[in-house]
Amino acid sequence: MTDGVRDTVESVEEFISDNGYTFPVYFDSDRSAAYTYGVQSIPLTVFMNTDGEMVSHYVGAMSEAQLSSYIESLLDSSDE
Repeated sequence: MTDGVRDTVESVEEFISDNGYTFPVYFDSDRSAAYTYGVQSIPLTVFMNTDGEMVSHYVGAMSEAQLSSYIESLLDSSDE
């Protein structure tokens, strides 16, 4: 969610570039995605399946181990 005050598209793009991130980043400046997915606080991590359906979410900061566990779980369920 980019509110244009605390976080602007430009400042986030600079952060992404400065840190060498290469994954796609989408900006929710009008909060339509937040409304669609029921986001009430951040950070929020949403896990989607290959059909684009939300299968899980996690509210709050995640450790690398937690994130890896969620990803592994998604990969395991895609094999079924």
